Amino acid sequence: MDKEQERSDTSSRRRHERVYFKYQAVLELAGGKTFWGITQDVSLRGLFLNVTGVPAGVEVGDVGLLRLTVLNLKKEFPCRVAHVRNAGIGIELFDKGENFGATLTATLLQETHVRLGADVDAHDAIKVVLRALPSSLKTITPTTTLEARLVKISVSHMEFIFSALAGWSLEPGMPLHLEILKTRHAPILVEAVVRSVVPAHDRECSPSTLNDKICAVVFSVMPDHTASAIKELVRTLHSRRLQLMMQQRSMSIGLQAGPDQPLRTRPAVRRDLERFFGARP
Repeated sequence: MDKEQERSDTSSRRRHERVYFKYQAVLELAGGKTFWGITQDVSLRGLFLNVTGVPAGVEVGDVGLLRLTVLNLKKEFPCRVAHVRNAGIGIELFDKGENFGATLTATLLQETHVRLGADVDAHDAIKVVLRALPSSLKTITPTTTLEARLVKISVSHMEFIFSALAGWSLEPGMPLHLEILKTRHAPILVEAVVRSVVPAHDRECSPSTLNDKICAVVFSVMPDHTASAIKELVRTLHSRRLQLMMQQRSMSIGLQAGPDQPLRTRPAVRRDLERFFGARP
């Protein structure tokens, strides 16, 4: 490839703004070759796929499918190989089939939701059982277990309300075993370290009493299956909030509807909300 053609290809690859976005993906080429890798430098029309080893036998112009699993949905995007390097494969996405832009937006927003976490309402009925590690038993009487109510959770930390009357004296730096309990779901077992303890009424957590305290903990390193379970819980909470917003919006539209307003069905309202919040492309 001469320098002029290389400059042309580089210009073509940079017609769309790129973002650094790491995500697992599989490239299946028409000739039967399959490559698993991690995406980076993603735009609306292309991306670079980091693969293990040199992608032998791959030529510029080879066509195939880029497969992603986003929000538990399998997506596939027709594409072609734009360039090949030792570190991976540059991919150009064809403008047909699934909407990659909408998928990318939904994924980024959902990943942000998971990292920032979700507030937990009392109606969600998610409980936390605390089990003290031996090193912290000297500060806890009369029991080594305590049941609390979850009020916020993300992939890195969570907050829960407990009663000071239970005899526990939680302090920053104290290690804990935790079980996150949700009705009809298997317990999620995690280890964490106490970050802070404050009166619940200072944080406007309702319902709470003067004896309630809110404890913030940071999760210790956890296995992949535990992290996946927490992510799924956070996504479920966000989906439930979206459902509630949809119902409220439908009621509001129904109350304000008149002869001069177009009829809006519930599915149409749901699609509008999901498109805005990125719950589904």
